Amino acid sequence: MQFTHAWDDSRLNEEARAFLRTREEDLGDRWAKIVRDAISGNSAELRRVRSRRATDAPVPEGVVVVEADANGVPVRLYVPASTTPPKKIVLYFHGGGWVIGSVQSCSRFCGELARAAGVVVAAVEYRLAPEFPYPAAVEDCQTACLWMQEYAAAYGGDAAQIYAAGDSAGGNLAVALAQEYPLSGLMLFYPVVTLLSEDYGVSWQEFSRGYALDADLMEAFAEAYVPDAMRGDVRVSPLSCADLSRLPRTLCITVECDILRDQGERFGERLREAGVSVTERCFAGAVHLFVTVAGMDGDFWRGIGECAAFLQQ
Repeated sequence: MQFTHAWDDSRLNEEARAFLRTREEDLGDRWAKIVRDAISGNSAELRRVRSRRATDAPVPEGVVVVEADANGVPVRLYVPASTTPPKKIVLYFHGGGWVIGSVQSCSRFCGELARAAGVVVAAVEYRLAPEFPYPAAVEDCQTACLWMQEYAAAYGGDAAQIYAAGDSAGGNLAVALAQEYPLSGLMLFYPVVTLLSEDYGVSWQEFSRGYALDADLMEAFAEAYVPDAMRGDVRVSPLSCADLSRLPRTLCITVECDILRDQGERFGERLREAGVSVTERCFAGAVHLFVTVAGMDGDFWRGIGECAAFLQQ
């Protein structure tokens, strides 16, 4: 289907439609150019984009924030004030195409998840591409996980109950971590699970422009993150992994109007086929970004609720 503007799509829910109306329609094009300029060595504008997005959300009542150094990797911990240890731990990896984003961009979600679920949430400030391409981000997430296992008790956490979570590229990093280390579970929001074009599915074309994440911008992110020859690496494109049976039980949330929808749904199918316990949700009429960008509160709070329920199982 073709629309003059993406927000004319009748499949969108009302919050997503209103959100898209607030966005400049050429934003994806401009950001793709900024990313490609940075790949070529001109990163001044990319630094400005990152700086503008580094805004913290208020910390929810009953949650304490602690800044920590996980063997060289900055980690921000959201610790419920409850004195009932030990608590489950969620390692959270923000989205942003491995190129933008920070612990600030996911601060609202992490704080509210800690409050709602009564868990320790540790947001990881992994290194960003193109300055630090693959596998730098994966290595930082692994370092943070090992540090968390060692120091869990200091924050009232249970080292035997560590989950990994993330949105978009952060979901990709969560899966990469789970391939290497035994975890209690995965919680994925519209995850990137392949950078191989043959596995993108029809949603890649159907929602390629104007639906919060444009296909060309996602390609620019991929170019910054990993060389073409390494796109098939199973830590980059876990959908292509022959054996997914070692992954833990998984909550996989996709959104209807998103270029990443089909690959996320196929990943859920592959997990089920491998014998992994999977809870799948596709948020009707929703678009990318609701976890980290204000304006889509209905889907945001539904996501918090799905995670809290998953953690209580």
